[in-house]
Amino acid sequence: MTPVYQKLLKSGRLRITLYNGDVDMACNFLQTEWFLQNLNQTVTTPRKPWYFDDPVNGRQIGGFVRQWAGNLTYLTVRGSGHMVPEDKPQQAYVLFKNHLTGSGY
Repeated sequence: MTPVYQKLLKSGRLRITLYNGDVDMACNFLQTEWFLQNLNQTVTTPRKPWYFDDPVNGRQIGGFVRQWAGNLTYLTVRGSGHMVPEDKPQQAYVLFKNHLTGSGY
């Protein structure tokens, strides 16, 4: 898969967002981080928390985000397993909305 991602990133025509639940036992977030490191892209935003607004508890940490050159973004979703939209629907909504609109995290 590495050559496919490298070709897509080089084209500059796509925004790519990858995500994992941070307690996902099927697709561990560390595997995705290792894969992304092997793409040899330049990190543009170091790992930092991303936030969402919970209607009951206010602003909450949704997980962590890191961004690379070539419109590549990787997020973890705090407290989610393999099925992020089912486990953490509010966080998943923010993640997808921000990807589609090009908003930051």
